[in-house]
Amino acid sequence: MATSASLYSRGGATGTDAECEALVLLAASSPHAFIRKEWVKEVLRAVKAPPGAGWSAPAEWHRGSRHVPARLREMCEGLTARRLAVIARVLAATKKLVASPTQIKNLARDLFDRTKPLQGPGNVRRVDFLAYATASALKKRGGSLQGLLDAAGRAEAAEAAKAAAKLAPAPKPKPLGDLTNRGSARASAASSSSGSGPGQSGSKSSG
Repeated sequence: MATSASLYSRGGATGTDAECEALVLLAASSPHAFIRKEWVKEVLRAVKAPPGAGWSAPAEWHRGSRHVPARLREMCEGLTARRLAVIARVLAATKKLVASPTQIKNLARDLFDRTKPLQGPGNVRRVDFLAYATASALKKRGGSLQGLLDAAGRAEAAEAAKAAAKLAPAPKPKPLGDLTNRGSARASAASSSSGSGPGQSGSKSSG
C-alpha cells in the first residue's frame, strides 16, 4: 500500500491517480449537490476529451457564473475532520493509499491557493487540467462513490462511538457504609411493622 507522501507532487504534473481520486472524492462529498451537477455539465460541455500537450482552460471558465474553478473550490471547502477522515477511508479502499486527513486537506489548500496554486503541464493550473477527469468520474461513478462515502461515514461513526465509550468514566462503586446503613434501615422498618399489625394484643385497663 502506498504512503501519503505519494498523494501529490508540487512540480508541473498531470496529477497522480491518487491525487485525481482525492479531488473526485472531495467534490463527491460536498453537500452542494446542485453546484456539483451544474459544474459537471459545464466542464463536459466545454471539454470533450482529456487535455493534452498545449491545452489551456476555456476562457469562459474564469468569468461570471461559469467560473469553473470557483465552483470546484466551493465544493472542496468546509472540510471537517469527519469529512476528511471519510475521504481517507475511501481513498484507502479505491487506491490502496494510506493518506492522512491532513494530507488531503493540504492537497485541497495547494490546488486552490490564490497566489501559488499547484501547476499542471504548460503552466496551466492543475485544478483546471484535472477538471475534465474529475467531472467525468463524477458523471460515471457518482452513485457508487456516494455509496462508498456513506459506508465509510458509518464506519467512522461506529469507531468514534467505540472510542468515546472507552474514554467514558466507569461508574463509581457505592461506599460500603451506605449499604450498611440501608440494610439497617430496612431491618428497623421490618421490626417496626412486625409489632404493629392487626391482631396485636394490648393491655386492658381494669374497670
